[in-house]
Amino acid sequence: MNSITFNSTEIQQSLGNGLIRVFVSDGLNTAFADVSELTPLDAQFPGPDAIDTLEITKNVNLNKVVTLDIDKDVNVNVNNPDQLATAESDAEAFGRQALAETDAYTSVTENEAFSYAESTAALDLVPPDELLIGNDFVFVIDVSLSTEDPSPGLTIPVGDLNNDGLFNTILDVEIASFMALNQQLIDDPLLRDTAKVSIVSFSSTATRQDMSPDLPTGELGKPGFQSFTSPIADDNRNSIPDVVDVLMSLVPIEATNYRDALTEAGKAVTAAGTAVGDGSVIFLSDGVPSVGIPDTGPEIYGPIADSIRDVQGQNLRAFGVGAEADVDFLKPIDPNAAVFTDPDNLLALFCGGTCP
Repeated sequence: MNSITFNSTEIQQSLGNGLIRVFVSDGLNTAFADVSELTPLDAQFPGPDAIDTLEITKNVNLNKVVTLDIDKDVNVNVNNPDQLATAESDAEAFGRQALAETDAYTSVTENEAFSYAESTAALDLVPPDELLIGNDFVFVIDVSLSTEDPSPGLTIPVGDLNNDGLFNTILDVEIASFMALNQQLIDDPLLRDTAKVSIVSFSSTATRQDMSPDLPTGELGKPGFQSFTSPIADDNRNSIPDVVDVLMSLVPIEATNYRDALTEAGKAVTAAGTAVGDGSVIFLSDGVPSVGIPDTGPEIYGPIADSIRDVQGQNLRAFGVGAEADVDFLKPIDPNAAVFTDPDNLLALFCGGTCP
């Protein structure tokens, strides 16, 4: 609750016919007081006692969801009969989740001069759809045998990223997608060295990958099992981020087990010590869970997904890779699960469609 007191120096003097209008505003509320019957020659600003104190009391409840999609042209016309000028400006403020707006109104007639301005700011209570939220990330990747098939609907070739002799496979698209997301983390100066990235691959069973790998050529990573690493880490000193080394080492094998994949993803979150609300689990698959019969249905793996999202507090997202992916089996993991065909489709979710 706010109140304001009139200041006699904050008035507007008329351009004619002796009318003085006093304008008082606290930004959301306005009050006016007119001093009339004065001629232009003897009109003077009144002293502190000429006008009683004006007090505005406000009790504001602002319940508004703002969707920001600003594309506005402002035209100002000052040639109409009563010399009215209006202007309005919008500005995105404090990032993509806020809006500031200012309206101004001015009128000049033979009897009075009047102006009014109002500003409003609102916060978008519905955050934009973002793929990577927080500081820690678990990449869950399907390496079942079907991922060696050519990726349906692919429009931009990705090549043979895991050197298995097969080009533009579903697994190649998954690898390319996670490589692109890791590059976005590297490009973020706040995350490149401090974010924790884990990788879970799954087929008939699921495996948390050692994120500091040795290479066949002799370059050694850190001793012992490393459940996570930073996006830019290069422990084996081969000038390739360790995250990329791990992704490019994956090959297709066996069947598809969503239950074990999600179980290992939850363990990766725990191993990283990720706080509630400070991490994202991204789940990619091309097909239908087929292992652990009869333990393959959503009633089995759905509660594990719920635990990652609701108990561990992670941003859990799931995507079908390739135009023929069945999204119905992914929706128990992520109600907003969708299918993508090219890595750029997934990347656009990270950066709001403005990735270079």
